[in-house]
Amino acid sequence: SPLPVVLGMLIRPIQPGERDAVADFAIEGMRSETVPMVVSREKVVAVIEHFVRPNRDFNLLAWDGDTLVAGIAVAVSEMLWFERCEAHIVMFRSLKPGVGRTLMRHALAWCKADMRIQRVLWSLEADADSRTTRYASRFGFNTQTLCVMHKE
Repeated sequence: SPLPVVLGMLIRPIQPGERDAVADFAIEGMRSETVPMVVSREKVVAVIEHFVRPNRDFNLLAWDGDTLVAGIAVAVSEMLWFERCEAHIVMFRSLKPGVGRTLMRHALAWCKADMRIQRVLWSLEADADSRTTRYASRFGFNTQTLCVMHKE
């Protein structure tokens, strides 16, 4: 069921007819020009389809009328070497001040309430705006080094 309107935005999970709008929104926010890989719209849509189906993962979108202005999606997977699971923030983007904070609070409350989840991971690009790292630290994230190699 929808959450109350927050800052004039309707907040609710993705609906089946919104796949294309969410794919456009997610791809636009990926900054794909910064990595030597090709974004596959088909794969993005497949991930969105995963979140449309009732499952054990989390997503919320914020709509300003018919315009998607913010979204968060959290995928849960088993940890490789440890008991329990980890949650991965696979999409977080907000074009309206304050709305992202609301979405992040709901996502992290969901993660904290789910006994399966031991840790929450939010991967940022090495050149991400320093404000994003400070923002993440306000929600309890600490910064660790993740080494990534892209084959050319």
